[in-house]
Amino acid sequence: MLAAGIALAAGLSVALAGRWDTVFGWFGLGHFSQAAKDAPFSLHILDVGKADAMVVCCGDRTMVIDGGTASGGDTLTAYLQRLGVSQIDMVVNTHPDDDHLQGLKQVGERFDVARLVVSGLPQELAADTGGYASVMEVYQSRQVPVEKASPGKTVWLDALQVEFLAPLSVYDDVNNNSVVMKITYGDTAFLMMGDAEQEAEQDMLESGADLQADVIKIGHHGSDTSTTQAFLNAVRPEMAVISVGYDRNALPKSRVLQRLAQSNVKTYRTDLSGTVIFMSDGTDITVATER
Repeated sequence: MLAAGIALAAGLSVALAGRWDTVFGWFGLGHFSQAAKDAPFSLHILDVGKADAMVVCCGDRTMVIDGGTASGGDTLTAYLQRLGVSQIDMVVNTHPDDDHLQGLKQVGERFDVARLVVSGLPQELAADTGGYASVMEVYQSRQVPVEKASPGKTVWLDALQVEFLAPLSVYDDVNNNSVVMKITYGDTAFLMMGDAEQEAEQDMLESGADLQADVIKIGHHGSDTSTTQAFLNAVRPEMAVISVGYDRNALPKSRVLQRLAQSNVKTYRTDLSGTVIFMSDGTDITVATER
């Protein structure tokens, strides 16, 4: 019934663009997030503008990767509530730029969090990002264990494998210190890049790590400082997603989009498609888009 409902909703997408709550309401689903209700694994890339906020669900396990800005945090917490989440097994802040960090404050305030993973960013760089201390205070006040991402470390959340691949060094800028993760469910893999740029990408290439993934979350919102052709050649993704919105930098850059197109990568953008959900049964990946 769910598959039939989604198929019919897709057929009505042109007439009802931007009105998925209405469409899903017809089938008793209530909200677009429920498109993944019966999927054993789902990755939700939320539409939070030029920022990152993502939710990973696998059975009863939930992981949050970044929280967007403060307004993105409101979007994220409402989305988690619609999913019926009460406890989060792991929150990851890839790096403490405001567009990845600030929304995690609301997450820490409103949900029980089992662990928080952060970049091993030098304190002086973390302090320069402004709101880092206030967000950390929320998790510390609730006695949430805080861990630094360690390349080579693997965490299992039941059937979900989370491998930390970066940062491999201490870099001079915040973006290259991003936590990079490869998330594997069955035979399907998802590479989450944070805002890692060319220097971090090159170090990952030289590390010999297995970077191949079916889906890549493009680094730094489609900036040309990331997603080199050499890195794409190593990842060999079938699909990519860019979490992006309008800003003065006019992202994503055309050169990045060209590289993806030339590599035959199907690319989704939150500024065009709204929230994007990747669903896996361990073998095949299906995609639902809000618009």
